[in-house]
Amino acid sequence: MLKKISSFLIKENLVMFVVLVNSTIFIALDLDPKLVEKTGDWINWIDYGCIVFFILELIIKVKKLGIKLYFKDHWNKLDFFIVVASFPILLEPFFENLTNSFGWAPIFRLARFFRLARFLRLSRILRYVQTGKNFKKLRLPVYFMLLVVASNILINIFDLNGSWINYYYKFYPSVMIFLSTWFFSSIYLIFHDLFVIPNLQREDINVDQAIESVISAVAKFLIWSIGLTFTIESAGYDSTSLLAGVGLGGMAVALGAQDFIGNLIGGILLYMQKPFEVGETIKIGGYEGEVSKLGLRAIKLKDLSGNITSLPNKMFISEPIENMAVSSQTNESIKLKLDLNLDSTKLKRAISIINKIASEYEHIDEDYSIRFGHMTGNSHELIFEYFLNKESLTSKKPSENLFELINLANTDLYIEIVGSFKKEDIFLK
Repeated sequence: MLKKISSFLIKENLVMFVVLVNSTIFIALDLDPKLVEKTGDWINWIDYGCIVFFILELIIKVKKLGIKLYFKDHWNKLDFFIVVASFPILLEPFFENLTNSFGWAPIFRLARFFRLARFLRLSRILRYVQTGKNFKKLRLPVYFMLLVVASNILINIFDLNGSWINYYYKFYPSVMIFLSTWFFSSIYLIFHDLFVIPNLQREDINVDQAIESVISAVAKFLIWSIGLTFTIESAGYDSTSLLAGVGLGGMAVALGAQDFIGNLIGGILLYMQKPFEVGETIKIGGYEGEVSKLGLRAIKLKDLSGNITSLPNKMFISEPIENMAVSSQTNESIKLKLDLNLDSTKLKRAISIINKIASEYEHIDEDYSIRFGHMTGNSHELIFEYFLNKESLTSKKPSENLFELINLANTDLYIEIVGSFKKEDIFLK
């Protein structure tokens, strides 16, 4: 039983969680030293609980690895130093009584030492952002946060002063809130990758990839909206009026970001309408391929050669989409440029030839059309539109890829038409 408890207490995920809790308390107390008076002593007791946990973790690791093996790891050396430096903090609740009883003035200076010890515990997070595979996204906000907190501690330890101190302390809370927002936004991204995406991709849920991007975007928007509001307020500015001003300026930015907004709306509409799924083959705007990824900004198509094409979502608002996976037919067309000098007899003959080929070709459905398009100064444009029956194509060669079968059918039709035209002296441009 004790072995199970010991193993549980030194699990990296649990230790990381306690480090995050401890860091959150430090930042909260650093931003508002009177927070304990406002909320009660429970914050301090959680802080003391974190110290006790780190002490137990240290004892268990030393016992499990042995002193020599434990101290071979430089991170363990840092952890040992931090834990030992935190021991006196456990006596903090008794110092006020000692001071009242003995009037020992130097005891007040221990507050600076306690703050330094708490900062050292905050720095424990460096171990995880440096060595953890999933915590690389935390590095920058953690580095900046530690740098700002360290500057504040140095100012207090060395009693630095000057006119700049007032400006420093005016914006110190704002900077810390901004960095904390950045930190928690990065924490969410890790949580999203480790838990949200795997759960949404479960077979029993079957959620489109587009919704993953929507959830991520909404979560980050909420985190940053709340964080920036507190950042602005802590700096002494009215967040409502400032954000309203930013909103007016944002209209100008929005005009220059129409593509982004169009893609965003297109992505949401695609998720709501669900005209296709990942893995299905579609045709849109001259592009054909298998949908490999649904994003909030773009859709990725993979063609037969393996090339990936990224198509903006706004394209799916205005362009017709053909889902090759659900339809039994595929709409195809052949455009031919005929010599402008051809007389009416030859033009009628050209239509007759295509009619004959279409009626005899087993994979073309009866519903096809032959018409003339826009006549340019150099040629007649003859447009042959038809539907290929996919079931008929695949029944002949079930092992072949549907794309290849469609391309082969179109090629055969084009070659047969051109060959027949040549025999009848119907010249192409």
